[in-house]
Amino acid sequence: WRLLVRLCEQCGLPSPDGQAVIRGRLAATRMLTPGDFAAVARRHRFEPFADVADAVAALEAECRLKPGVATRRIGFV
Repeated sequence: WRLLVRLCEQCGLPSPDGQAVIRGRLAATRMLTPGDFAAVARRHRFEPFADVADAVAALEAECRLKPGVATRRIGFV
């Protein structure tokens, strides 16, 4: 949670405090690492996020790219 608060400060986004939905989404994100926050902060420099929900969506997307996290297989069965 502290990394998200720090990310919001760095990106000029409002603090996520008091947003239970955001806290729940962040808690449900599997394999989230400090490197994901760094990648999202770099991405924000080129594609600024409109709000905290956009930043969390970007964190979720980073985690979906990791091996073992995807729920769907790609290719032919």
